[in-house]
Amino acid sequence: MKTTLRAMIAVTLLLGHHVIALAVLAGTALAVALLIRYGGRDGTVPFTAVMVMLAVPVLTALIKTVRYRPEPPGGLPLDRTAEPALWAEIDAIARRAGTRPPDDLRLTPEANAAVAEQTRGLALTAGRRHMTIGMPLLETLTVAELRAVLAHELGHYSRRHTLLGHLTHRGAAALRNTTAALHSDDPWTTALRKVFDGYTEVYLRVSRAVRRAQETEADRLMVEISGRDAAASALRTVRTTAAAWPAFLDRHVGPATRHGLAPADVLGGFRALLDEPSRRDELAEILTRPGRTDPHDSHPTLADRLRAIARCPEPAAASPDARPATDLLTDAAAVRARFHRALFGDAAGLDWDELAARLAALHTAEDGLRLLAAAERVTGTAPATLGTLLTDIEKGHGPAIADELSGGGTDPADRRAERMLDRLRALTSSALQDAGHLTARSSWTGRPVRYHGPDGTETDLDALVPATLDPATLDPDRLTRQITELRNRLTAWGADPDHRPAPPGRAGTALYGVLHGLQDDEGGHYDALVLEPGILFVPISEQEATDEAIAELPIRARVQHLLNLPPADLLHRHDTWLLETGAVHKGTFWSGTNMWTLRLLLNRAAMDGTPGDGLLHIAGLPPCTRPHDAREILKAALGPRLTTSDKQT
Repeated sequence: MKTTLRAMIAVTLLLGHHVIALAVLAGTALAVALLIRYGGRDGTVPFTAVMVMLAVPVLTALIKTVRYRPEPPGGLPLDRTAEPALWAEIDAIARRAGTRPPDDLRLTPEANAAVAEQTRGLALTAGRRHMTIGMPLLETLTVAELRAVLAHELGHYSRRHTLLGHLTHRGAAALRNTTAALHSDDPWTTALRKVFDGYTEVYLRVSRAVRRAQETEADRLMVEISGRDAAASALRTVRTTAAAWPAFLDRHVGPATRHGLAPADVLGGFRALLDEPSRRDELAEILTRPGRTDPHDSHPTLADRLRAIARCPEPAAASPDARPATDLLTDAAAVRARFHRALFGDAAGLDWDELAARLAALHTAEDGLRLLAAAERVTGTAPATLGTLLTDIEKGHGPAIADELSGGGTDPADRRAERMLDRLRALTSSALQDAGHLTARSSWTGRPVRYHGPDGTETDLDALVPATLDPATLDPDRLTRQITELRNRLTAWGADPDHRPAPPGRAGTALYGVLHGLQDDEGGHYDALVLEPGILFVPISEQEATDEAIAELPIRARVQHLLNLPPADLLHRHDTWLLETGAVHKGTFWSGTNMWTLRLLLNRAAMDGTPGDGLLHIAGLPPCTRPHDAREILKAALGPRLTTSDKQT
């Protein structure tokens, strides 16, 4: 009864939003009528102008809300005939929940499960019902835990939940649409936006209570169907899988897709990471962290949910089923193969050790070449090699090279030295790999790549190029001794002093990196290849740029697709354009927590023959390339012309 009352209040507030919006529209109609009748007398023109200025964004948001139709989810379809056992579980749970089963079932790359309905008429009319299950969850849950997860999702549509409760989700979207539309700096629009902002805050707090109560009810259904232990275990497994899967993609899969590579068994790698003892300890520690209390969070904290589950009575009919959830699939291997193709297309997969070796060679070559390019700009020695670089450092050019690597920014001296030593380790690693005396292997602990010497023992590159080798702090004699020791080690391991990595380019063009999630001054959205000749901007749709529901893998698929196409082909696409490196006079990069801004001062004469300079602003907006990675990529392309700052001034 309490939940129903709160839902009625939330729906009343939602109707109040529409009343305010309609009042603005009625005021606009009145202003127009007055203008027609009285012309410009008594201030009717400015009054009408203000009302029209307010009405346009409000009307746009209202139409957008009323016409909103959620798109059916993506993913791999699993139909009834192909997966009868899994569908039998879903049908049985739906009957227990007192609701109809979903109309279709899809497998997604998220560590999540959900049920969504394509409703109409402000969510009052039910439509097709879609269920999604994340493949990472199928790989980590038991059958009993999967039943609990499915029961929770279907529980949101059970007879325990009022129809009014579903309207609270639509209400949040309506208010967000309105406040987003009121983005003008005009004082009247700003004042109206503050009204809707305050209204939204009240609405979200009321609706949050409704949604949290529904989460608790859905958890009770989990217990009734699967038992307390399976329900609690399911919540813990979902939490740890949701934490581990994005980190796994970011550290072990993302670097491969950047170069058009793919692992042969991505899910096998994920299982190996979860089985690593140190990783198990890390994931167990996640469960002990106190949950954050966000006033707008629709879910109670994990600790609160576990305590509520412990208070539920244990059902007599619940029986544990510790089989892997994938046992419910008719052919788990075939489903995994379909999932792999959906992620990586037809790219030939490499085993994890081979993939680690390929990536290590590419990454150390990239970083080594950045160091050599900085040395060439400082000393004028070209082409620079491992041997000439060590000589330049010995002669005292190390601090200047470190500054050049930092793009002339304001980084502390110790950070500049650390960056140069990291690049030097990469260059020595590249030389040793090229000589066949250093092998990279995959690792699920610490760094994703471990190096092994000729005898198979692990090699520490930090010991090979120690942190004490800091040209800015060592006196000349000690610096010479340390450089001599490094030369002797490299010679003993067979490294070529004339080593210069081959550029890890594509189609004859050196690739510094890929930037995604970009927006220009006019609101256009892009992915960009940062190449030796310049930055190649490839337009994407606004939906592709802002869809964060399954952001990670669509981004990786876009990046891989770009890497598979020659730049010449991309240039012939509609709206694709190249900003030549030579056209950039100066660049400034500001970084935030998860976004960044790039301001480029352009030599317009180099672009279109018009004398003078021009400005170009590019923003990286979430989900976008991480600020640190974007800065490093742009530094490699622009060198000392790029300055960086942690704060925009």
